[in-house]
Amino acid sequence: MGDETEKTAVVELVLDVDRHADLIYATGVVWSGKGDLKRVPAAIAVLMHRNHPDVYLVHGATERPGAEVVKEAESAAAGLDVVKLSVNSQDLTAEDLAGMPDEDVRAEAQARGYKLHPRLNPENMRAAFLAAQNTPQDTSSNPHEETRVL
Repeated sequence: MGDETEKTAVVELVLDVDRHADLIYATGVVWSGKGDLKRVPAAIAVLMHRNHPDVYLVHGATERPGAEVVKEAESAAAGLDVVKLSVNSQDLTAEDLAGMPDEDVRAEAQARGYKLHPRLNPENMRAAFLAAQNTPQDTSSNPHEETRVL
C-alpha cells in the first residue's frame, strides 16, 4: 500500500488550450482547458512549474519555491526517469495531440522513440506521430539498425 499521506498541490493550467494531458511527468492528469485546476503530488508540481512556468502554475507556491521545497522535490524525483515514465502503451488520439503544445508532442514522440523531422509544421507533425504510433515497432533493440525519420 502506498503512502496515503503523500502531499499534493493544486496546479492550474495557464496554457491557452482546450485540453492538456500531462505526458511528461506521468501523473495521468488531464486538464480540460486554461484555468482548470487539478491536484498532483507536491514534488511533481514544483518540477512542473519550474520546468514549464508558461504551462503550469502551482497555487499556494511562491514564485521561487524555498530551498527546502526544491530539495524535497528533487529528492522525490531523483529516482524518476521522466522519459521512461512518459512512454506508455496507451495510444494517443488526434484529439489528444491537438490539445498538446508542439513541444510536448515532440517530447512524447522522442520518449516513444518516434523520429519526427524537426521542420514539420504542427499539423504534419501530429500526422507523423499518429503514423509512427500505428506502425509496428521492432523490439529487437539492435543499436545498429537504421531509424526511419518521418
